[in-house]
Amino acid sequence: MPSLRGVVVCQKILKNKMQVVKNNIIRYLLNAPNSTFAQINSKH
Repeated sequence: MPSLRGVVVCQKILKNKMQVVKNNIIRYLLNAPNSTFAQINSKH
């Protein structure tokens, strides 16, 4: 049985990592040139 404290720490680390990944994706989408979105939209 892992200690409760260790589990909590793991969950916090995972949460932080997910937050960083989300922020990176959002930043990438915001920084992506609009032409990229136009190309993607025109393909569909």
